[in-house]
Amino acid sequence: MKVLRHKAQIAPATFFATLLNAPCSSMLLANANSTSTVYLIIGKSNGETIFFPTDRSECVSKFECEVQVPITALAVGDLRNVGKKEIVTITANGLLQSLAFPNEELARVFCQQIYANVCSAQILDIDGDNLMELVVVMTDRVVRTYRSLRKLSDSFPSTNGKCLYKSMDGLLGWENLPSVMLCCPSPVKTIHPTGVWRYKRCQSVLSSNLHSVALLHSLVEKLIVVNSECNTETQLKNIGGDIVCITTLQLNSGLTVLVTVDTWGQLFIYGWSGNMITTTEPLARCQVLREVDYMCGFAGAQAYSFIIGVVNIYNKISLFSIDLTHIVEV
Repeated sequence: MKVLRHKAQIAPATFFATLLNAPCSSMLLANANSTSTVYLIIGKSNGETIFFPTDRSECVSKFECEVQVPITALAVGDLRNVGKKEIVTITANGLLQSLAFPNEELARVFCQQIYANVCSAQILDIDGDNLMELVVVMTDRVVRTYRSLRKLSDSFPSTNGKCLYKSMDGLLGWENLPSVMLCCPSPVKTIHPTGVWRYKRCQSVLSSNLHSVALLHSLVEKLIVVNSECNTETQLKNIGGDIVCITTLQLNSGLTVLVTVDTWGQLFIYGWSGNMITTTEPLARCQVLREVDYMCGFAGAQAYSFIIGVVNIYNKISLFSIDLTHIVEV
């Protein structure tokens, strides 16, 4: 990887900005296939799922749940192994629903009750059998996976494992599968003379071969990237405030991009190719919304382009397009 411009300050193009009538409880950028429309999908605290087309080629779509329970997790993938991507929504009470993309027909195609208190979800092939599994993280630091049973048209917990939010590498393995990092560093408790419990912000350890990252509403001061053998580590330089959201992308050029945003709305972009981290400083930075609560990303059609969606605590949503063509080269 060759850095063409150091410490670049960029001005991202804004696709759209809008306000929600209810707080956002989860968000995702996804499309049905490589040629279809990319949607910004918002899960709201009142149980609604909103589909915003990023190219404005169609109207905004909405799916309403029967009960007004917050959508705490969103995932995209072939959950039932039928050869078609679906949007999976999970509510706070554990109601899992699979929705078809709006360009086909916005309808619920599958529904099942699972464990409650899910805070993050991913659809992955974690055991290498070419069948997808649903990996969920609970608020009580338990990680569970579900696999679809075609004959029973149901799902069951195939693996139950207790794991810190910090990492799922022990479950997924390092050798043949990309790492999924669910970073929620355990804060250090300190007792002050006043008797008040306080918490220190900690560091988060990431793999250089990432699939996804989620801080799960934790504040992070330091980011450390380790290789697959865990024998070398590189600390990324954080020149902003405490990190509140983080996402990772694999661009079409082969560049791995790690995007962070701090409490002041400063967005920093780190990048590396393969397992070689040539620079610990951000490749570029820009200003987005302050007080960001959720952030998601999606690789663009161009070699060095991607889309970033953010929503803050004031229910304001913004969608940005960023291009690193003149900043880095692989």
